Amino acid sequence: MTSLMDMGRLSAPPTPTFGDNIHQHYAFGSPNPPIHPIHQASASLATPVPSSIDIRLHQVLARLPHIKIISRLVRRWLQVCISCPVPRPLLLDLLVAVESTAHRCNPSDGNAQVADAALSQLAEDIQNANSRPLVVPRGLQLAEFFQLLTGRNLRAESIGLVLSVAGNAALGLLESDVVFSSTGMNQDVLDRKAFAGEMLSASDAAIAFAKEQCHDLNDVLLWLRYESFVLTRNCCGYESYRTWARSGRLINDLFAMDIHRDPERSQASDTPWFLREIQTRLFACTYEADKSLSGVLGKPPRLPRQYCNRRLPLKISDENVLTAAFTSDDSIVNTPHLGSFICQESFPSDWLRIRFLFATLKEVVLSVRLGISGQSSESLIRRTSSRIQAAWEALPTYLCYNLVCTQNLTFSSPYLYLARLLLYLDYLDLQFSTQQALCYTSRKDNGGNTKLLKLGLTLVTTTTNASRVFCRHFGASTDTALMLCLYGLPSALILADALANTTEGGQDMSTANISDMLPLSWLELHRQLSVLSAELEAIADSTDSNYGLYSKQKETLTRQLDRALHARLDMSPSKLSQLGETSTAPLSDIDKLIAEMAEDETFADVSIGDLESSAGPWTLDDIFNDCIWNVSE
Repeated sequence: MTSLMDMGRLSAPPTPTFGDNIHQHYAFGSPNPPIHPIHQASASLATPVPSSIDIRLHQVLARLPHIKIISRLVRRWLQVCISCPVPRPLLLDLLVAVESTAHRCNPSDGNAQVADAALSQLAEDIQNANSRPLVVPRGLQLAEFFQLLTGRNLRAESIGLVLSVAGNAALGLLESDVVFSSTGMNQDVLDRKAFAGEMLSASDAAIAFAKEQCHDLNDVLLWLRYESFVLTRNCCGYESYRTWARSGRLINDLFAMDIHRDPERSQASDTPWFLREIQTRLFACTYEADKSLSGVLGKPPRLPRQYCNRRLPLKISDENVLTAAFTSDDSIVNTPHLGSFICQESFPSDWLRIRFLFATLKEVVLSVRLGISGQSSESLIRRTSSRIQAAWEALPTYLCYNLVCTQNLTFSSPYLYLARLLLYLDYLDLQFSTQQALCYTSRKDNGGNTKLLKLGLTLVTTTTNASRVFCRHFGASTDTALMLCLYGLPSALILADALANTTEGGQDMSTANISDMLPLSWLELHRQLSVLSAELEAIADSTDSNYGLYSKQKETLTRQLDRALHARLDMSPSKLSQLGETSTAPLSDIDKLIAEMAEDETFADVSIGDLESSAGPWTLDDIFNDCIWNVSE
């Protein structure tokens, strides 16, 4: 699962990278730093890395002493990660190849001469492999492809990919995860942020070395680019320039390899089928990450849909992507609806598909929010809102968040619970954004949109309650703090502004009961927003990479709440009575209120368009294709 976001600082500054054109030096400012003592089981190299080895390759190989910890983290991450673009069996095979290489360079008998010779030979093999373009003929089978990446053909990209996944695992796994409790890798032994910073430094060096040795791009280098971007986002944060720059480099390489477009005819493609499907999955992940980053930073997307025609990833398992039975082009041509057949089994591609679809719809909202609204913007947003609702209703139940499951968290995977919750919040946030866009296009105040305020309350209460329950069962997580910041705070700011405007407006309006617009009474809403602020204060870690983002938004919320409170204190008792303190729902009944809102017919928008004339039920592929061709009508 894609971890969420980042910004701020590490416990120590991340290593400047060769790709950033900064003077080369080792991690954490030391001229010749030792590897951090991660775990007693992590042996060190018998001899230093020979000075004759390229400095970039040196930085990659210097991480191999951590192979036992790297292996444990990657294997556990592949067990619990909901989805990733590269099929997990392939990543596991690459890990085994790197493990084998690391053990050869660190013999158990501690023979220094053997270790030095093995390390020098390894460096020479990697340099030779990287000096040649990675040529993948159309008819190449998976086993043959794997041989191009391992053994004497081991490439720097392969090692860098494994190290990047290990870094993401170190930050993405919960503190209460079994991998830490059962192996002794607790916070006293493993500094997870420092470890992730080292893995990021090594992955940057692997990219720089690979591009220096051979200027041709290849799929494995692009996989590394993506994982390195995610790791940069996790280490440095959403607002970091490094994150923004890495996003640009990833998308540049994606365009350069023409991965933004499906082949016009699959039979004419020179790429084996399993690589084409991985390219589709990688594009879906990159596209979704681009829209997420754009939404947080308020910057235009770098990967606009109008120039891309990639389909949804197929609804098949990771194993089937790599299985010979699915690598025949004929099987795809003869089963055009393979990607949308109804199946009760959950696949990693399910999450990639719905997030790709949601990102496509989010781009429409961003185009109105960040662009110039025209006369057709309102109808465009309303059609988009209908498609969002149709996409949510088309989801199978095993992908949907269920409020009841919070009562039985101990019996379900916390990672699956988080994935479902975040998907539900994505859906609510999309609908919330469409209502904001409608206010923007109609030049109306946000506080006058009842549906916007109700959706805002749903986001606030869901994020606050879910994060509290999750932390109680599994401890604090970067995902829970990020969830409060990205989903709870933006909606809380709208509610707080409406709260203040309602109070200030009540001073001048003697007859209109403005508080009827609010989904809760003034006091209850103020208390709920204060709870959200307190929850974020308790969860957020000052060393978190996104702490600066949390602080800015929380300070804004505090100012809005203070403004509302001061306006209320300045009002006379007679004016207060005119605001109408009748409660629409007590705090204990908020879940009931949310359920009632879901059944509210006023949430039904305009007709969905061409889908109405189609035979139902609608599939994700139907909605996706309809969005591509008809959303701009």
